[in-house]
Amino acid sequence: MAFPRNIPTSLADQRVVSRRFRKHRDIRWTTMALLPCRRPMTASVFMPGLCIHGSAFTKIRGRHLRKKEALRWNQCLVKHYRSFCGGKEEDPYLTFPDMIRENPMENRELAAEAETFLNAAQREALRELYSEFTDPVTGDKIIAHFLPGSESENLGLVSISDKEKFAKEFFYPFRWIFGKDFDFMRFDFHRDLPKAIERLSPVMDATDPDLSAFREAGGKLLLIGGSSDPIIPYPGYMDYLEKAAAVMGGAGNVKTFVRFFLMPGLAHIFGGKGVTDCGAVGLKAVKRDPEHDVICAMEQWAEKGIAPERMTGTRLKMTLTGPRHEEEIEAGLYPWG
Repeated sequence: MAFPRNIPTSLADQRVVSRRFRKHRDIRWTTMALLPCRRPMTASVFMPGLCIHGSAFTKIRGRHLRKKEALRWNQCLVKHYRSFCGGKEEDPYLTFPDMIRENPMENRELAAEAETFLNAAQREALRELYSEFTDPVTGDKIIAHFLPGSESENLGLVSISDKEKFAKEFFYPFRWIFGKDFDFMRFDFHRDLPKAIERLSPVMDATDPDLSAFREAGGKLLLIGGSSDPIIPYPGYMDYLEKAAAVMGGAGNVKTFVRFFLMPGLAHIFGGKGVTDCGAVGLKAVKRDPEHDVICAMEQWAEKGIAPERMTGTRLKMTLTGPRHEEEIEAGLYPWG
């Protein structure tokens, strides 16, 4: 279990997490628990998505964004779309950013705001980022666009603007097939993507929507996504579940063994301006019960047959002595009701 960087975690917390995951490793569940993950999106397409994001900000000089610029732009987006996306006036995040159907850079009000603190190259990079990316030859859609609302989170615009670090830390699966000198700036989406899918998909992807065998074995699938995750856009979960419903007799049948909860404002696995954690890290500041902790929810569902109908994420405040409980935010259960 890897701990997030720069999070003041006590040794006691680390021991608790270690014990919890040793326990669940030993329990022989016929279950599968997915935290913010790559299953619905597919790992072999996720990596090209990072190529798209990174190249948008690094292929031309002057496009990179600094932390203060990413934060200010994020605040502009949240202010403009917050109510439209189902949020409350005081929310510092977007609750359902997939409701935004326009490219924010084509919105006159937002474009005018961006001109006050971003240069032309940066604005063009953002325009590319929020556009659907398609195969340059066939025109087929490759991956969902970058969801507004996650710009200033970890792995967001600042991370992908750092070309050297980004290239070093994020593309190890592509080095397995393209060699140690793989350059994401030279990735050809028409030529190289089929090769990446062919080589990586058998070992990294789980895209078959027919989960009959998993269900018959007693499996339980708990999906947790964040509305502010900059690298795993949650509409991928929705798309996967719709496909599963189509081949398994409807959403009602799927819901008997699958649950997908969307945590408002949660970034990638941990952190964010809304939910900070939902038990994925195992900090003591998060209540250890099935409503607040995904591991407890999974345990109760698998061992007692009680499916999670409600989950609540926790916003933590970082202090010198470690994370402290600040607020609870209810998650959305898909399909939204």
